[in-house]
Amino acid sequence: MDKSPKNTQQYGVSAVLVFLLATLAATFYQYCATELFPQDSPLRLILPAAAGLLATLFIRLLAARHCSRCPMPQENGNLRENLELQQNALARQHRMTSEAERQSMALQRHAAESVHSDIAMKRHENRFQVAFHATPDPILFINADTGLVMDLNESFLRLLGLSWREVMGMPIQSILQWHTSEDGKRFAELRQLGSISNLRADIRDSGGRTRQVLISARAIELDGIRSDIVIARDISDLENLRHELASKSELLESILRHIPYYIYWKDTNHRYQGGNELCRAMFRRFSAQRIEDFTDDMKDDFFPHRKHQQVSTREEDQQVMQTGQPIINAERTMLVGEDDQSIRQADVLVSKVPLRDNDGVVSGMLGIIADVSNLRQHERLFLLLLNGIPDPAWLKDAEGRYRIANRALGDMLGRRPSELVNLTDNELLPDEMARRCSANERAVVQTGMTLRNDELCQVNDTSKWFEVIRQPLTEETADGQIRVVGTMGIARDISERRKAEDEIRKLSRAIEQSTTAVAITTRDGIVEYVNPRYTEITGLMPAEIYNSPPDILHSLPDTTPDEVWRLIQCGGQWSGEIHYKRKNGSPCWLLTSISPVMNDAGNILNALIVMDDISGRKEQEEYISFMALHDGLTSLPNRSLFMTRLRQAAAMFQRDGTPFAILFLDLNNFKEVNDTLGHDAGDIVLKTVAERISSCLREVDSAARLGGDEFVVLLHNIRNESEIDKAGMRIAEAIRRPLSISEKEIHVEAAIGVALCPQHGTEPDTLLSMADKAMYQCKSEHQCSYVTCSMQEPS
Repeated sequence: MDKSPKNTQQYGVSAVLVFLLATLAATFYQYCATELFPQDSPLRLILPAAAGLLATLFIRLLAARHCSRCPMPQENGNLRENLELQQNALARQHRMTSEAERQSMALQRHAAESVHSDIAMKRHENRFQVAFHATPDPILFINADTGLVMDLNESFLRLLGLSWREVMGMPIQSILQWHTSEDGKRFAELRQLGSISNLRADIRDSGGRTRQVLISARAIELDGIRSDIVIARDISDLENLRHELASKSELLESILRHIPYYIYWKDTNHRYQGGNELCRAMFRRFSAQRIEDFTDDMKDDFFPHRKHQQVSTREEDQQVMQTGQPIINAERTMLVGEDDQSIRQADVLVSKVPLRDNDGVVSGMLGIIADVSNLRQHERLFLLLLNGIPDPAWLKDAEGRYRIANRALGDMLGRRPSELVNLTDNELLPDEMARRCSANERAVVQTGMTLRNDELCQVNDTSKWFEVIRQPLTEETADGQIRVVGTMGIARDISERRKAEDEIRKLSRAIEQSTTAVAITTRDGIVEYVNPRYTEITGLMPAEIYNSPPDILHSLPDTTPDEVWRLIQCGGQWSGEIHYKRKNGSPCWLLTSISPVMNDAGNILNALIVMDDISGRKEQEEYISFMALHDGLTSLPNRSLFMTRLRQAAAMFQRDGTPFAILFLDLNNFKEVNDTLGHDAGDIVLKTVAERISSCLREVDSAARLGGDEFVVLLHNIRNESEIDKAGMRIAEAIRRPLSISEKEIHVEAAIGVALCPQHGTEPDTLLSMADKAMYQCKSEHQCSYVTCSMQEPS
């Protein structure tokens, strides 16, 4: 039966669309399953099957729909057949879907089991990787056929100093440099040998440093690939340690050969196991046998004995090995020497130390004998020198223990010097004194500087002052540093000096407020103390005076400072007046005495300088002397001084013929001034006249006031009368000048009489009388300023 073209065409189009949609859906689900789920996930199988089932259902529904619309008769047998075929196909598809679901469930169970297995595998692999990279020994895997690196752990990477990518694929020959060709040959035969070990090789890291390694390798199969596992153990430090140990062993042997001590060691059976060359030479003095053939039984008398106890060497050694306690620096005497000519009795220090094995069990003994004969000789010489010092002296270590003490210190402490060794101040001195001494010792050790101070010490229930000097004892360490290892001290009894100083201080306090200047010096003249009055008189500050000689001695009138100090040091005294110039330049007179200060034994300790400022007294004396020879009103020389000078001029004339002249002056109207203006005005006139007369004279001439209004002038070395005329006119004109008193103008004139030597005589009194007469003649004439004796009328 023919089908309708239109229905047939629609059916064909629908079938094509359904096919395309089913194909697209299957492809989409296949893509999702591939991209979204892991490769071993069961969903990658379930999704495509579900897609096929859905496509089949769509095709079946579409076919049923089109068949119901088909215009063909219902009785069409072909249609039934097709329907049955489709139903059968659907049934098969249903069975396939059920089988797919069953397989999907089985796959899910298998997937779950696979996940657990993978997790366990990954855990195992992770543990392997952690252990592989955490192994301290460098490990690498190489391909046995190509010799290229397949893998390596972190330790090998650190050894090479390279990254994992840089090492992967690197040939093993470029990593390992064999020490010997034999080691390289054995590594090449690894496949035949199966495993190798203890091959020596060098590995150079990225920095160029070479490390020594010990190689072990084994042939293995790794994922079906013939491989070799190589383990490298870094032995560079071990080799360096071995070389260092060998070097130190060689150094130790060299030390034993050259050390100047007798060194030996023996076992617990007292058989000698060895010794250094010096000890072997001493053994050869007794026998040609080696030292290893000796026992104590054979030569017991060879080794030293104790000084105070005759204990044999064997018993002493046995005690050391049984107790495990060493003997250090025990003093002995023994015969030493390499031959009969060099045998001598020597002072030695013996040390014996037990030797122990790895379990700590005593296996023998080491003995060291040091010949200290030279040291002991130098110590004896040093003690002789130290005992020759009259003051207590000592040496201490850095902990304050006495190492050496002289006889003076032992006498002071009431013990033998040897009894002080290894004792401290706390064991010898009173508590307070011990604390002070210990503190001073520590200060010297810590600072490394000399300490000098005065200390009050209790000696035999008596307090005494000592000047204690502590000096650090130093040594240079291997690195060039200076280290304090002890102290050396000496104490000098300064009780007498302190007593004198105390007395001086008391005296100083007593004279601190004294109006007399006081200075205390050493016996050599160095100023140690001055009181305030001393600085006040001299104008000097204490810092300018102390520690220097007193400068007043440079102003001594008739002696030198050295002569004064020699006199003082001989016990003498000096006193006198010193004309001293102060610091500011002003002069003063000092009444000074210098005397020694002695102790009870008559020894000179200091010098005492005492000064009084007598400038006022000297001025008063000078004023009295001046007033005795000068006029109190005008300060001109008086009659007495004038007559002295006149007699001197007359004597000079008698000696060398030097002429001179006398001018006798008298004021004409002076009485009127006194009567009208008073005596004060008269005094002013007299002083003014005196000044005017003095201003007209030469330095060699002199003027004097004889009394009242009478003045006299002495002119020296007059060569002619014209000089007298000029001098007389100058004086007359000067006096004639008016002067103002109480706003009144006063005029005075002088009558002047002149006498010449030798014209008018040579005797002083005669000449003065002649000048007086000439003055009166001038006064009577009123018209002349002066009159010489030659102008006078003969009497």
